[in-house]
Amino acid sequence: MASEIKKLERRNKARKKINELSSKEEHVLVIHYSCESFYDRPEGQTPRVT
Repeated sequence: MASEIKKLERRNKARKKINELSSKEEHVLVIHYSCESFYDRPEGQTPRVT
């Protein structure tokens, strides 16, 4: 139960920070990325990052 409370506290802290940053949009750059697995690559190429 204590770990769940910690998770909620961290989430609330993160949400508060995001709200603070969104009030100063001109000073914020957000990068969202996703990459493919490194393990299921039979051709041996580096995974794509978008």
